Amino acid sequence: LVAAALGQIRVMSPRAARERFKESDYMIRGSTATFGAPYYGETIIGRLQYGHYEGTSTSPHCDATKYSLASSEPLGGTDPEEPTEMVNIVVVERGGCSFVKKVLEAQKQYKPHAVIVVDRPRPGEVAHTSETIQSIIMGDDGNGWEVRIPSVLISQADGDFLIQQIEQASKDVIVELQWEMNESTEIEVDFWLSSGSREAVEFLTEFRPHAEAIHRESTSTRKYLDFIPHYYIFSMPDNVNQMCFEHEHKFCSADPDGTGFVTGRDVVEEDLRQICLWHRTAEEEDPEADKEFETFSVHWWDYIKNFHDNCFNRDATDKKKQFGKECSDVVMDKIKVSDPMKRKITKCVSNEADERLSHELQTTAWGPLALRINGWRYRGVLEAETVLRAICATYVQRVRPKACGDILAHFGGSKVDKVYRSEGLSFKTAGLVLLSMIGAIIVILWLYGRYLNRSVRSALREEVMLEVKAAVMQRGDAYQSM
Repeated sequence: LVAAALGQIRVMSPRAARERFKESDYMIRGSTATFGAPYYGETIIGRLQYGHYEGTSTSPHCDATKYSLASSEPLGGTDPEEPTEMVNIVVVERGGCSFVKKVLEAQKQYKPHAVIVVDRPRPGEVAHTSETIQSIIMGDDGNGWEVRIPSVLISQADGDFLIQQIEQASKDVIVELQWEMNESTEIEVDFWLSSGSREAVEFLTEFRPHAEAIHRESTSTRKYLDFIPHYYIFSMPDNVNQMCFEHEHKFCSADPDGTGFVTGRDVVEEDLRQICLWHRTAEEEDPEADKEFETFSVHWWDYIKNFHDNCFNRDATDKKKQFGKECSDVVMDKIKVSDPMKRKITKCVSNEADERLSHELQTTAWGPLALRINGWRYRGVLEAETVLRAICATYVQRVRPKACGDILAHFGGSKVDKVYRSEGLSFKTAGLVLLSMIGAIIVILWLYGRYLNRSVRSALREEVMLEVKAAVMQRGDAYQSM
């Protein structure tokens, strides 16, 4: 099964708080934000901090200057063998402003290592449980790039209990936040791009052959890889510099070439063509595919590369070589898209524009180039090797595609690494390295000692011989003078 992007909170102390979550193995489950997300495999241990909001009750914790914490200083560890610091984790309540706003306010004012957001249902809404809260997406309001810390949304019942414990317990409430990516038998990769992005095309060109190799191992009962493209669409208060698709400036995109002839409107129109191409050709290539998760579209991959190669010429005067529909038609002919399929794509562009672009607008990511693996935000370098290593590391070992081994061999690797996990050297490995270094130093010193000893002996012999020779010569001179 495909794993979801879940944040796990393990209650460590006090005992009363732990007992409340005994049946769930002392775990509180929540939904991790799409902004400021951690590297998977990361663990944070810290104490919870909560402050009553003194501002408007309908906008709790939207202004960090209107609530205060007991202490913002790190809490020292208690184990003398392993001195550590337990960081601060701020608890805030949902409502009145965006998730990003609340987390940013806490980040700037109190510098915590993480934020826990307690759900507050709107009037008439049913409160989420620990299970249903995991389906809520903590979306980005456009300012998520400023967030440097992870945050997790938890249910109202779990959150209210934690707040009560913070306020009433005589000891600090200590929790452990974990972000482990569960291994899976199937991988879903979401990739956000823009048709005007050269960087996206460069990545896709390098990534494609390996993605195809993994996809070819899929069977009727298991899809090893679902690669789903999304397009980065946003809204604007006004249609500035022709950046938007229609007069309501609901669907807009960035201008890819500044003072060049391509506008944001042109990019949105091309995005729409590529969206329709993806969906229509994916359905044709696998009619039995689950329509919620489309299959691999060879035509889409061919089109992306050829459109970039043939339609990004700023100096071209021929419309068939410029960014736009005429060049798009040339490319479709070149990659042998059939006439019936072209008509389907044209119909999709004409009749489904609002539906398709609205979907992209609602599923926007944290940036114009973004990638998710099984719901987890990828934060590594956007290059084929590191992305493929992350994908291969997520497969359950027993069903890992053979292509993963070939991929690692292609990139010179010998094993699969989880590229975000940074565990350092184990004590055993560190000890062996240290002993090897000490042994090497001893051997070097011994060899140097032998060399020095021989050099000293040689120098002494030469000095003695010179003294003997000088003495003989002096005696010879003395004999001749007699």
